[in-house]
Amino acid sequence: MSKASTLQPLRVGLVPIRAEFGDVAKNLANILDWIERAGAQGAKLVCFPETALQGYCSVPEVVRRLAEPADGPSCQAIHQYAQRLGLVVSLGMSLRQGERVFNSQVFIGPSGYLGAQHKIHLCGFDKVYDLASDWNVIDIGGWKMGTTICYDSEFPEAARILAVKGADLLLMSFANGRRNWKNQAAQVGDWQDEHMPFIPSRAYDNRMFVVGVNHGGEVRDVEGNALANPEGQEGVLEWAPRGSLHHWTGYAFAINPMGRLIAEADRTDHGEKLLTVDLDPALLDEARYPCPVKLPSGPDCGDFVHVRRTDTFAEILLPGRAEDRRSDRT
Repeated sequence: MSKASTLQPLRVGLVPIRAEFGDVAKNLANILDWIERAGAQGAKLVCFPETALQGYCSVPEVVRRLAEPADGPSCQAIHQYAQRLGLVVSLGMSLRQGERVFNSQVFIGPSGYLGAQHKIHLCGFDKVYDLASDWNVIDIGGWKMGTTICYDSEFPEAARILAVKGADLLLMSFANGRRNWKNQAAQVGDWQDEHMPFIPSRAYDNRMFVVGVNHGGEVRDVEGNALANPEGQEGVLEWAPRGSLHHWTGYAFAINPMGRLIAEADRTDHGEKLLTVDLDPALLDEARYPCPVKLPSGPDCGDFVHVRRTDTFAEILLPGRAEDRRSDRT
């Protein structure tokens, strides 16, 4: 049975929200308003970026104080909207699970909490969060959906694992754009230059849809919740002192399973907005055409992911580059 015959088209709403640093009440009210707007436009999946609920805070005591569980007041409020509007919400937040706090993308539908993906690759600003180690695929009305959170998206293995686990759709959830890869203040166009070269390949290599959403607008860090060097380490530049005005790209996009851009937010407007896009499951079938391949076990025929020569891929599990491993032995 083809994938297209088992799935309904999916309208996705992507919201590059303007999130205040550390103001959960204000952010939640904004989130609920955008859920309402997206539902009015027929969206059945509404996606918000990384840590949209609490804002992209970096101060350890702030992150841990504001973290909420999946059955906390914010997720309960979102559930009420999801239930009333008949849709699923994907929200970036600091998620508390017992004594641990994760940088997570949670999924909440009409029936309640559906699951979460925790950020795997924690960069410098994420050190306050606990490490996670599982890649999860979540069922969204028959669509199988995975998530990579910001830095996770730059690792091709992450998208491949989710595809092998059955993902039809990958959400890339970002809080990116304050600084560029040279650790300089981000300029207009940096985000596209640094991210769009690799993002379409995640869709093409794995024959799945990819959608993404980043923060939007200008946000002043009045309380000093988003410091670049919250622990005051010597020799580390504090480029985001208290009172800094942070600029976000306000960007969102959708890529089809052949790696082609099918929708994007206005690149000249960095404010928060709503981008809606319809995903046609027939494109999954078109992209996953069968290929006859000779394997060690004999001839086989399947789609691009099915017929991989996994017997030749052992090196992918080795750390670093070959020269790095040689230097480690000397």
